[in-house]
Amino acid sequence: MMRLFAFFRPVGGFGDAFDTAFLYDLNLVLNNAGITRIDVRRFENKQGKEGWDEWYIKPIRFSGPQKHLMHERMQKYIYGCLFRYPTIVNDDTRYVVVDKLMKQFGNIKAERSPAGYNKYGMLNEKLGDDLVDSCIASVWAQEEIKALILPAGGMVPQMDFRERHRFTPLGPKFLNDQRLLNAPRDDKSLFNFLKDS
Repeated sequence: MMRLFAFFRPVGGFGDAFDTAFLYDLNLVLNNAGITRIDVRRFENKQGKEGWDEWYIKPIRFSGPQKHLMHERMQKYIYGCLFRYPTIVNDDTRYVVVDKLMKQFGNIKAERSPAGYNKYGMLNEKLGDDLVDSCIASVWAQEEIKALILPAGGMVPQMDFRERHRFTPLGPKFLNDQRLLNAPRDDKSLFNFLKDS
């Protein structure tokens, strides 16, 4: 990870607060390598000001209002028919993770919190929600952190969605997608198939 940060030189980043010890150590390594001037030893290992808010790689929690905002952003793409994913090809191990992601989306339940926002949890703990968390965090980051200023004075563009004639927009019905597509098996043909779609 240190080599990736050394190459791309981002202005900061976010990580799952599930393992703050790892993020603390990563911040130390990046500081020692001269990638950031922020030394996390000057701050407390806790949420908020004088803590995580000051870190170079900031821990974020997938709970409470934060998770509500992430799910809200994801819902905007789903209900706007802008959420795209590859059609799952049966008996092809390359699609196992996408298949699990779709199942995990169907495993999410929302309950109203006393504070008035939705709290998100799982219907079945064994199925998990780790892939959904990664997906909603990446969408949230694209929208929330879009003003990432580059040294040349530009900014990172938001996700670009374009219509692809072989992919029917499903909107909120995407969890019931039963389409099977006879996609080519070898990687080069599959790449050309998706590129030309």
